[in-house]
Amino acid sequence: MSQKAKEELIELKNKYKFKIRSEKGKWPLEFSLVLIPENDIKIDPTLDGIIFVFEMSEQYPNHTIEGCCKLKSIENYSSTEKSPKLAFIMLENMMKFANKQFHKIFHASAVEVILKFMKWAENNITTIILTGNTEYFTNYLVEGMHGISERRYQIDFSKYPKESDEDDNDDEIPDLDFYSLIYAPPELLESNSSDYLLLINQGEVKNCSIFEMKQLSFLAKCDRCSNDCEIRNVKPGESIEKNCPKCAKTLNITMKPFGMTSESLSTEGKKGNELQAGTPFVYLELMNCTFFDLIPMGNIIQVLCFNCSRANDLKNLKIKSVNEMNCTHCHELITVQINQLQKRTVGEYLAMVTHNSGNKHDENKSSSSTNKKKKPLKGISVGAPLPFFGTCEHYKNSKRWFRFDCCGRAYPCDICHELECTAPSSDIMGRKMICGYCSREQGLAQTCHFCQKNLIKKISEKTGRSAAKTKQHK
Repeated sequence: MSQKAKEELIELKNKYKFKIRSEKGKWPLEFSLVLIPENDIKIDPTLDGIIFVFEMSEQYPNHTIEGCCKLKSIENYSSTEKSPKLAFIMLENMMKFANKQFHKIFHASAVEVILKFMKWAENNITTIILTGNTEYFTNYLVEGMHGISERRYQIDFSKYPKESDEDDNDDEIPDLDFYSLIYAPPELLESNSSDYLLLINQGEVKNCSIFEMKQLSFLAKCDRCSNDCEIRNVKPGESIEKNCPKCAKTLNITMKPFGMTSESLSTEGKKGNELQAGTPFVYLELMNCTFFDLIPMGNIIQVLCFNCSRANDLKNLKIKSVNEMNCTHCHELITVQINQLQKRTVGEYLAMVTHNSGNKHDENKSSSSTNKKKKPLKGISVGAPLPFFGTCEHYKNSKRWFRFDCCGRAYPCDICHELECTAPSSDIMGRKMICGYCSREQGLAQTCHFCQKNLIKKISEKTGRSAAKTKQHK
């Protein structure tokens, strides 16, 4: 190998992820370079990078010898399992276009052919991906920086061709995590009907093209003793075990997020049952426990900036509040607001989207009317009352819970909070409340903003008059 070739390889190692693929000490030398573009490639969801595979003979850089240096292939580069990938046919089209430019550089330059090609590829990465592949993309105009409109492209995974029956399970095509899941995802039809879904049916995002839960913290109820158990920092696909602090029962928790887009929150084109059911945001597989309430602290969602398509972590997601952050790359302001996050079992959700919710509702209504002393439902579910309508042994006429800032958990009163919460105590009462009748979270008030129920009335006027008459009669 010549000295110039050695110097070029050293520079390539310093600039890119470099990996030798050929047998050590044998020619030709085959190696790969990972191109992770620094500039915006204007494609959503953002690709992690592209791998260029080269082959170099011992005669390189003698450009008069045809074949002393070749661009062999282009491959997907994925930093995580869920990273978007280009279909094989798309990589072939990219290879044809890039190879033409490589030959031009090879015949025009005597040295640093690969370095010059990689510099060209970095400046033309969007063109390389799109050439011959426009049928696999949808495009739209957005207002870029300085008010100048620019065209962006989004991968349409539904148009990916099937390569062969053998490749069906090799995960070359990404999961549905990048789709707007307006209808029930097919995988839910095969899921355990008693598992839980967190659903969004009201919300708004700005300057964000995709968002997905990356870390979840919530309160669970042990099935054996009904004790509260804090489950914190659950990662996607991670299965964790925790022993109930009261009865030592082992609780198993697995969380799978669904990728959301602005279309997921849109009501356009949705039917009545879909609006009622909401859109799946998080799937929870639980054993020996049930989901009870979301803990705001410790929740992280990953958002994709609409301006530069870079991923950002938005921490401590709060419901019914505007969550804001500036993109770490282009500093664009990103906002995410989720107004309603409901919990449903998979069975309940599928019943709602298949128009069977009416019968289910009637059954629940009749059963509750015949047995009013039935044990209250576990958990906070928007539209349904809280356990015991939000009352507790300390304040039996206060029909609401308070959300405490110190721990993010909801309690009927400050005494319950002091007795059960292990977080550092705070003199500040919760700044938000949850209605005991409809379980909707809101600012502090005596009357629910949604159902208009009086939450602190001690006795109704009718009951008061009856009691007065009884007293006079006696």
